[in-house]
Amino acid sequence: MKKNYQLATILLIILFVIPIAILSYTFKSDNIWSGLTLGVAGMYEEYCELNRMEDFLRERMNSWSNLAFVWFGLVCLLNGLRPNQNRKNKNVIHQYPVLSVFTGLSFMYLGIGSFLYHAALTRFTQLLDVAGTYAAVNAIVGLGILSVLQIYLPKDKKGPVGLMIVLIIIADVFFFVYKWQLDANVVLPIMVVILLMVTIGVSISKHLKGNLILAILGFIAVCVAFYIRNLDVNKVFCNPESLLQGHSIWHLLTGSSLFLMYNYFRGISIKTEFQT
Repeated sequence: MKKNYQLATILLIILFVIPIAILSYTFKSDNIWSGLTLGVAGMYEEYCELNRMEDFLRERMNSWSNLAFVWFGLVCLLNGLRPNQNRKNKNVIHQYPVLSVFTGLSFMYLGIGSFLYHAALTRFTQLLDVAGTYAAVNAIVGLGILSVLQIYLPKDKKGPVGLMIVLIIIADVFFFVYKWQLDANVVLPIMVVILLMVTIGVSISKHLKGNLILAILGFIAVCVAFYIRNLDVNKVFCNPESLLQGHSIWHLLTGSSLFLMYNYFRGISIKTEFQT
């Protein structure tokens, strides 16, 4: 696991940090983003951070902070791609590394989409931002459902795992297509409640055991994140030119919450044999 953290950091620097720094130094928004339809945050300053419409990164810190999602995604991806030394682990996520790969790609989709939104502040990249958020949460909810059901699934779980991935992709496409008809301030809290119910299902099961502290920290992080985001939107404790931005903290906390929940479900073990 430690090696995956190190490799994820190296990949993040090479594939994202250095290219973004070069683009930020080389280009202005007139060369790249001009002519594109602005999103909500581009038409007016939705968040506290100053909109620098002449720069490549129109919202600097709100853009850079999305690399947290990308880093978490790279770690999950590497967890799935590395040789699995724990094949006897009955946890469905250990048995089927494709779940970690899929989750990692979902996190990276969110990070890249949200980065592009805060960098460009356009309507299309706003779509990528919100759709990516739904995709990342969908992936975690899917892991949670499989974790609850794994004691009831057949020994060969390829079918249910494949079906779950297909269902999540269908949901992701739905949220992408109908993003503008949905209110994220309603949909996301509902998804969090569903995730909470799934987590409770795991915690009360007689046959499953997990590190509940990870889940508790995950839910605390997302609750604090929502609170800080609201403060930022309402311009409370707001300094538009500060390196410390409330919406950037939102990115860091929600990314941490998703990663904590991934590790919670990945660490669940089956206490006893359970036959249906």
